[in-house]
Amino acid sequence: ASQVNLELVKATESKHSTPMAKRQPFSLLFQASKNTLLGQGTYTVHHKRLGSLPLFLVPVMPVEEGPRYQVVFN
Repeated sequence: ASQVNLELVKATESKHSTPMAKRQPFSLLFQASKNTLLGQGTYTVHHKRLGSLPLFLVPVMPVEEGPRYQVVFN
């Protein structure tokens, strides 16, 4: 399996929540390099402190620096 580097560029707390929610929903926005193209789907993300975890990445807002991907936590 190949690896790509993603940089976290924004974390946003959602204003929408339910009374039964265990945590406040939020989303993360990641920046990839120009030559990195990933389809929407679940990828194993490795983090130095958090370890490995599966995240569902959705391509959003391509910018000049390259594609961006969003992860939503409900």
